[in-house]
Order: sequence, then structure tokens, then C-alpha cells
Amino acid sequence: MIRTTVVGSWPLPEMYRDRLQQYYRGVLPAMLIKPTLTGAAEVAIREQKAAGVTQFMGGELFAEVFIQHLPRQLTGVRLLKPQAAELKVYTDVAEYEIVEDINAPHGLGYVDGFRREVQVDPALEKVSVPGPLEVLSHLRPLEKAQAQLPRAIEIVNREMKALAALGAREIQLDIPFIAVRSVLGDLPPAQAVAMVAQSFAGVSAIKTIHCCLGDLGSQSVLTVHNLQALMPFVQQLGGIVDKVHLECSHPGQWADRACLRDISKDMEVVAGLVDVKSPVETTDAITDHIEELLRLVEPERLWIAPSCGFGRRTTEIAIGKLSRMVEAAKRF
Repeated sequence: MIRTTVVGSWPLPEMYRDRLQQYYRGVLPAMLIKPTLTGAAEVAIREQKAAGVTQFMGGELFAEVFIQHLPRQLTGVRLLKPQAAELKVYTDVAEYEIVEDINAPHGLGYVDGFRREVQVDPALEKVSVPGPLEVLSHLRPLEKAQAQLPRAIEIVNREMKALAALGAREIQLDIPFIAVRSVLGDLPPAQAVAMVAQSFAGVSAIKTIHCCLGDLGSQSVLTVHNLQALMPFVQQLGGIVDKVHLECSHPGQWADRACLRDISKDMEVVAGLVDVKSPVETTDAITDHIEELLRLVEPERLWIAPSCGFGRRTTEIAIGKLSRMVEAAKRF
């Protein structure tokens, strides 16, 4: 069977929705935090495993929608503009001013999340961490944020080393901003490769990157969608990462699918075929796409996955898409 995996985030379980919203606002009583986060992770893991995926994740339910939680983990910043009451477009996100060098003395939250989630299910092996550009994405002014890039890389690297020390067997670096800037042509491939290599330096785990063009309000950051622009970057990752997860769900990306042949043979390919922004696909449609991909990538190197996390979708959509993805993969 072709292997299947997920990206990370999962819809809020209905029974914990109110408590989680209180947690994100910082008003949930301290005695309820751990049972809420643990209980929500239990639901997410159970639902993913019931869908039959080869590899499940913890759901990232400790992290607020999108990446709003990241700047709140940083020192050296202060709030400039609060986030909108409801995140619908990319201009709704909060903004923070840099007042001194940034740090994350208590981490970004992913280590604590994995520690809780692996106690729920010791078979949990994969965890994701946002990339350094994601850590900086809410910080202003942009020039000062760029100057903090080395510190952001250090923060991410510390988080991943701690996860590996806890027993995470696969660590995924989520890098949509590298993907976006690569498609725009304003990030040299060598610079992108260096960011990834430095983020993973000294990390003893399977190293995976996840490239997508964003998902907020069911919209990408860009209206231009392709894979070809990522290839000069991806082709230089041999020996640095073990798996490359590429969003393949937009028509422009799917049209470029032949370039998957050009990915180094020492890396596995995770194809983000299942579009988290669209209605639930049919099993036959997913099957046809897998069949096409098998003409480009050897089955032992191929994984099938959603294009992004399901954290901004309903549970019904997430389970429907994941179940049909697994059904399609079982046909091979």
C-alpha cells in the first residue's frame, strides 16, 4: 500500500471547543489546561487513526489557528496591532514591534505539545515545527525582523533538538514562506537551502520539509501556483533532508507534476494531493492522481497527504478527506 500521512493541525474537537477558545484567549483556569489539551489530542489522534492513515500526528491543538501563537512565545517584542476577531484574510493577523533581540526562553510550544501527545499514544512519531520565516512573520518593521533571522533560526533549531531528545522520530519543518518567496522569485535557492540546513543542524531525526502557499480563509498567499519555481531549491536539499512534502493540489502545481522526477533519489516525496481548501474529493479522483504520480515517483519513495493541515476545516471535512485518501492509497 502507498503510505499516507498528515501535515499537523486538526479541527477543534467539539467537546473541547469552548475550553480551547478560552485557552487561546488566556482565560482558561490553570487546572483545566493540561486535561483540555490532552483530551483534545486524544480526540485528534483517535479520529486520524480511525481514518486509517499510516502516520498520524497530535493535532497541534495547543496552537491557535494559523500561527498567531508564535509571537506570544517570544521576548523582545510588544503588540502593535491585535488580530481581528475572526481571521479571514492575511491582513487580519496581529503585528508586533521588535524592541530588542528576540528569544523564546520557554520554547515555541511544540516540545510541550509532543510531550503531552506522546503520552496519549506512544506510537506518535512525527511532529512539526514552523520555520524561521514563520517565527518572524508577525514582526515589524520588516527590516528589523530580517536582521533577527539568525536568532529565529536558533530558536527553531533548539525546538527541534529538544523534540528529537524527547524521542520524536520525524520532525517536519513547515516553510510556507520559503515556498511563497521562491515562487515570487525573491529568495535565492542557496539562501533557502541554508535556512533549512541551519534549522536542522545537529537534529537526530528523520528530517522533513513541508512547502505550501498558505491557507487562511481557504486562500493561498499567492494567486500564482506552481511547483517548477521550487525545484532549484528542492534539488539542492539532497543530504540535508530526508522527505519533501509539496503541495500539489492547485491546478498550476498539478500541471507541473513532472518536475517531481527531478527530486533527488535519496529523498522521499510526500505529495499533498488532497486539497484542504475544497469540498471532499471522490476516492476515484484521488486514485487517478496517485496512479499518475506513480509514473513519476517510485512507490517506495511516495507518500500521499493533504496539502496542508486541517485545523481550519470542520471535523466532517477532515475525516471525509482523510478516509477517502486512505481508501485510494489502499488500491495500490
